[in-house]
Amino acid sequence: MSQDSASQEVSDRLQAVQVTPRSKTITSSASNMASSSDHAASRVALRNELAGRQCFDDQSVLQRLGTERVTDAFVDACYLDFTRDSTHYDHFETLREIVSQGERGGGKRETQMYESLLHILSYIADYEWNDMKGRGDGPRHASHSSQHNLTPEVHTLGFPRYQPDLSIVDPGTPFVPSGPRGELRYSSHWRYRAAFVEVKPTSAQGPTSRKGETVQEIVQQAADYARLHMAARPFQLFSVCLLIYGLKFCVAIFDRDGVVFSPEGDLATRDGWNSFVRIARCLAVTMTDEELGRDPTAQLLASSDPTTLRLQKEARLLGLAVPDNFLSVSLGDSTGRRWATVAMIWSSLSLIGRGTTVWVVKELHNGKPEGAVRVMKTAWRSSRRTPEASIYKALQDAQKFRSHDCVAQLDVGDDVRSQDRRIISVSTLRASEDRSPDESREDKILHRLLLSPVGRPIWEYESEEILIRGIKAAIEGHKYLYENGILHRDVSAGNVLLAQHPQPGMEGFITDLDYARVGETSRVAEQAKAAGKSVPHGGHITGTYQFMSIRILRLMWLDKIDQNPSEIVNEVRDDLESFVWVFCYALMRHHVSYHPKDAMAEELFRDAYGRLNLDAIHDSRASLKPILTMRSFGNSLSVQLFQWFRQQLRLLMRPPLYDGETGFEFTYETLVAWLDTALAAVTKA
Repeated sequence: MSQDSASQEVSDRLQAVQVTPRSKTITSSASNMASSSDHAASRVALRNELAGRQCFDDQSVLQRLGTERVTDAFVDACYLDFTRDSTHYDHFETLREIVSQGERGGGKRETQMYESLLHILSYIADYEWNDMKGRGDGPRHASHSSQHNLTPEVHTLGFPRYQPDLSIVDPGTPFVPSGPRGELRYSSHWRYRAAFVEVKPTSAQGPTSRKGETVQEIVQQAADYARLHMAARPFQLFSVCLLIYGLKFCVAIFDRDGVVFSPEGDLATRDGWNSFVRIARCLAVTMTDEELGRDPTAQLLASSDPTTLRLQKEARLLGLAVPDNFLSVSLGDSTGRRWATVAMIWSSLSLIGRGTTVWVVKELHNGKPEGAVRVMKTAWRSSRRTPEASIYKALQDAQKFRSHDCVAQLDVGDDVRSQDRRIISVSTLRASEDRSPDESREDKILHRLLLSPVGRPIWEYESEEILIRGIKAAIEGHKYLYENGILHRDVSAGNVLLAQHPQPGMEGFITDLDYARVGETSRVAEQAKAAGKSVPHGGHITGTYQFMSIRILRLMWLDKIDQNPSEIVNEVRDDLESFVWVFCYALMRHHVSYHPKDAMAEELFRDAYGRLNLDAIHDSRASLKPILTMRSFGNSLSVQLFQWFRQQLRLLMRPPLYDGETGFEFTYETLVAWLDTALAAVTKA
């Protein structure tokens, strides 16, 4: 059978099993691969995520900004000097005219508001700055983001190339040449953005609506930027956004459980001006990095610090991309242990969810990076789920459970605490002086683990042989867990890692047991119970949607998950199929990482792994699109592996191994045998 006829047969088989699904969207780290052409789908997903998660007119937002620290005397002086100087006040008059025409349907666009808003924000930031002694690099300044697409970070391949209207940039942000004349502008990297501003020309385009729970367009857009902001700016717990719509405004704070809005202000009134001056001054001057969302347990290391030079060397020795900045991080506990970041290897782009980040770190001894190298995972866990660290401890405490070289091991892990030793959670971040956290509702808690061995992303392989052996080793780790009564249930490209110093049979390993299901009668569960420990038994469907099995996707696609979720339970075959999608993902991402100018390949990668709508994800997997797409990656695949994939189109799509409705029927033995044929192909002389 030819490759074209094989492709046609797959398409025919898909059409034979299709039904018309009710549209559903996803809220997972699949958004890591979302393209800028996917704006609409991304924002529909965010709209659905935020439904029921908006809190309006909340005074605690202003308390978190610290607006009371901006004195009445400063506000009055700033306002009066601004209105008395026509060179400044004319900008407000221009803004008011643009808004007035827009309100009358005159077609004025938000871009026409930027210049005036930038001038007003800069005036407030710089006002009386020379009288403020002891301040370092100056205030934060507003920048016109839309002149240039903001730049992705090394760890965020597939980062959507779009930007908020205005950004509030950190003091000390480097300038870079731009345009044919080499004009200097602020660096376009997201990590230098402390906050951002979203602008609409009319008051009717604000965040509130007559329908109450409707998620307005301005909120959808701001949420999209907030998730990117939190992914690109290291250890960012929440994102602050100033929303300006017509002459009205409010502040929105996005976190992993939704968004909270401040009371609305109006620049057409003096009280509104006073509030705007306070907010703008806080964003530019008075707020600390922690008040703007940085994790209080993370401290930025100075570029001149000798530790920074040692960490740069460490990153190069490990073959990792050297970041521009390094941080010192702790669990916030009483032990005093700290770790220095070496490089980030994964960052989720989701808004509502776990917001997982994975770093390679080195423990600090007396401020020097002389300790062991570890993997640091930070994620937001549900207060109703057993902490992941407890799962690892239950495994390691079981008397007869020995460690396995292909399963990550816990060094230390716990919920993260702030300086006052309170556990950091969404509710504690939102709590104000006159409002305590609501302990009756589900909360999101910041959780951090230090794991070994140190791994590398699955797509950063030196050879196809290492990749295949690494996946085989991770499968052995998965099998070992399963034989001990533990089903992983979240096999994805972020949870299958290559060993940094591989030994035969240990070229890769599996990590992340946050969603693992432990059988009640398993040896681990019984021994944990005997020791007075609790273990999680899991719930229903879990996993990263882009790597889920066809069977699970189809059941969700048919909407049975809402009708009778007890019938839809992850099985071992679902996890095994996920390894197939991890394999294809690694090959594609490796190509686009090392061939950044191959626009067609990047688009194919996004098409196969960047979809946000569940219908499209199911169609892609049921039609074996990731495997079919390999024929377009011949520039980076060896001739042997390229030919192997051509052969697999004929072999994989036939029963009993594959069915368009139920997906693959892999067992451990058949999956390893399948990978062995690939291994034999790439190692053939």
